[in-house]
Amino acid sequence: MKSSLHRVRREIMIRATADQVWDLLGDFNGAHRWQPWIPQSEIDGGADGKQVGDMRVFRSSGRETRETLTAYDAQGKMLAYSVPDAVFAGRVAITDYLAILSVESVGAKARAVWEATFRATEVDAAHAESVLGGDIYERGLRSLREVAERESSKDARS
Repeated sequence: MKSSLHRVRREIMIRATADQVWDLLGDFNGAHRWQPWIPQSEIDGGADGKQVGDMRVFRSSGRETRETLTAYDAQGKMLAYSVPDAVFAGRVAITDYLAILSVESVGAKARAVWEATFRATEVDAAHAESVLGGDIYERGLRSLREVAERESSKDARS
């Protein structure tokens, strides 16, 4: 079966400043801070996780996932990472996965966006879009909102 390019995008509004949200989202090695169900990663070679080419490694249940930082713009509050080949939900193979996480100010709030492109067969694409869009992105962004808003309210009380 022939694979084709697909796109998934989710966004969420957060009652916190863009800087507060970026403090969480912009930490390439700190995804566990706002997605507590994923294991803590480590950056290969002890790098800081802010340089293009830095690779984070997650290890869980005997599996290893490697994600490579492909863009990092602290001022623009955007990072991108790639996974050459991935398997979701134990069966869905996708290739050429490139994700972008970004934050922008919207008044006193922030909009966080998680989007990706990937290649998959039409059969695998529908399932991958469901897993990425719902199970990973929506759940992750809801958790990001919860953590950022909790930390923002602590800052406001200080």
